[in-house]
Amino acid sequence: MAELSPASKTSVPLTVSSTPPWAFALLAAALYPSLLTLFPLAMRGFRGAEDPVLQGVWSAGAIAAMALLFAVPLLALWALLKTPARATPKAILTRRVLHVAFAIPPLYGFSGVWARELGVLEWLPTAWVVAVIAAAWCVLRARDDRTIPASRAHGGTLLRRVHGITAVSLLVAFVLAHIFNHAAALWSVELQKSWMTALRLWYRAPWVEPVLLGAFAVMVLTGIPMMLRNTRTGGHPWRTLQSAAGVYINLFLFSHVSAVMFARAADRDTDWAFATGGANGLLAGAPNQIPYYVLSIAVVMIHVALGARMVLLRRGVAAGRVSKIFSALMWLAGLTTLWVTAALLGVELTG
Repeated sequence: MAELSPASKTSVPLTVSSTPPWAFALLAAALYPSLLTLFPLAMRGFRGAEDPVLQGVWSAGAIAAMALLFAVPLLALWALLKTPARATPKAILTRRVLHVAFAIPPLYGFSGVWARELGVLEWLPTAWVVAVIAAAWCVLRARDDRTIPASRAHGGTLLRRVHGITAVSLLVAFVLAHIFNHAAALWSVELQKSWMTALRLWYRAPWVEPVLLGAFAVMVLTGIPMMLRNTRTGGHPWRTLQSAAGVYINLFLFSHVSAVMFARAADRDTDWAFATGGANGLLAGAPNQIPYYVLSIAVVMIHVALGARMVLLRRGVAAGRVSKIFSALMWLAGLTTLWVTAALLGVELTG
């Protein structure tokens, strides 16, 4: 048998199986602006088709296009969970890049809001691809031959407590009411509007709104160091999911608050029609916002459930009981997401 030469031993062709998961995630991220054009295209084809067969083809294409949009952040989450639990510069950077990639819908929305205000919206897709390529290049160039020593965490417990107390306060004072106000649109948009009008007396009061915005800022500023610490080693799927959900929430807040503030500055009412692109829901008004909103509801509820799980375990609650409580919270997260999603899509029970 002929012996392989040294060159043939070291030369390994690049195949799909040898490509790291993060490369697929960043490729999908780079394609995200292009994928956003597919669903509206399929919907236009569906509306313009008269043949039932063609309508079926276009509707299948629309479903596939929407599935691709959801697949982009989920692929980043899969790649994040696949990243080796090492503390090398490459592994740490990979985890942090994938945290951001998981939050692609709000990140692209945030970029779009500011690009529109700055008058450079037409350059956004190009800038987006350049940014993703730059991130991939940084990951490729990062060293993987040395381990960064773990640094001692100073004030970690205090940071976690401040973050938790702030998050619970916001959950009680605003977030839950806001979510279920959206859910009220499943009964009727008129009911949602009446609830929103009543709730605005509270959260838009001159002394309440600045406090809420300040609390959101505290939550973001305390969450970022915890995410950076969690991404130093990785390896724990629940902790990884919690920190990835936290990054999504942060970027969603940046995007959502920016859009609302710019709209209010232009004397636009940030009502249901503003949120969904029209009174008939996202499917008819702003379909490309569907992943942005649906995942935001899911990650908020999941982040809360994971936070509650961690608190209970730290307080010494039996693991079996914690598991049951966590499962119940996850079921609640799923049902709430489905409920609000139906309302956002334009389903109206009294319509």
